[in-house]
Amino acid sequence: MTVSCRVVGIFFNAMDLPYTEGMTVKDLLDQIAANPGTGNSGASHFGYIANQDILTTGHSSVVAFAARYPKGVTSITSGTPYTAGDYYLSEQNVGSPRYSVWQYYVLDKNKTVSKNPEKLQSFSTRQLKDGDEVIWRLVEILSGPNLIPRVYQNALKFGGAERSVYGYVQNVSGVATLISGSGVETVTRTHNGVCEVEFSTPFTSIPAVVATQRFNLGSEPTNPGDTRDNAVVVEITEKSCIIQTGDSLGARADRDFSFVATGI
Repeated sequence: MTVSCRVVGIFFNAMDLPYTEGMTVKDLLDQIAANPGTGNSGASHFGYIANQDILTTGHSSVVAFAARYPKGVTSITSGTPYTAGDYYLSEQNVGSPRYSVWQYYVLDKNKTVSKNPEKLQSFSTRQLKDGDEVIWRLVEILSGPNLIPRVYQNALKFGGAERSVYGYVQNVSGVATLISGSGVETVTRTHNGVCEVEFSTPFTSIPAVVATQRFNLGSEPTNPGDTRDNAVVVEITEKSCIIQTGDSLGARADRDFSFVATGI
């Protein structure tokens, strides 16, 4: 009559441990802590920390696991070898809007999840049966909405999250070229001093767009430009914007410019 225990994340795996009638998950952990190398775990030390948990009617709940492998350890899932040392994982209950908790589930001798009449039961009271295997995982849970990183918003095709499109455009000899930027589909010179910028992904509503001219000193360091050497945003839609650049007399002229469009 045996039971087994795995702690995912710290690569702990102890198989075919002695089973006694009525033993709980806590009894199993205590048995392993007293004899860490049992079950061919390869560990010289094993321990856990438990605190009171209001979700399990005041019973104790595991908040941290640790194991020491003097000769290293190999993941039974991926086969990846890991170097010798201490491996420790703990819950993070102070972060917002996410936190992490240790959760366990029990597989019966047929490797199917053993059903428990109590939806939330502390490891200190959950009784095991012959052939059971206990698996612990550190799980991240959100306590509220969070912001999707901008780099993933397009890949996920999620609208509604704020994002920015930006670029630096060189406009020389009647040809507009995007030198650098992100989220730009095309830049087209439509008239002298006028360029249309098309966004790769349309915004869901009209974005805010700002633009400024880059006055190129070139070979004339005594001519640093004029405050009227500037850029004006003359049209904005969800799909594009039109930017006009001018000279120091206020006339339209082909000039380099940079821009940022921000919206959802």
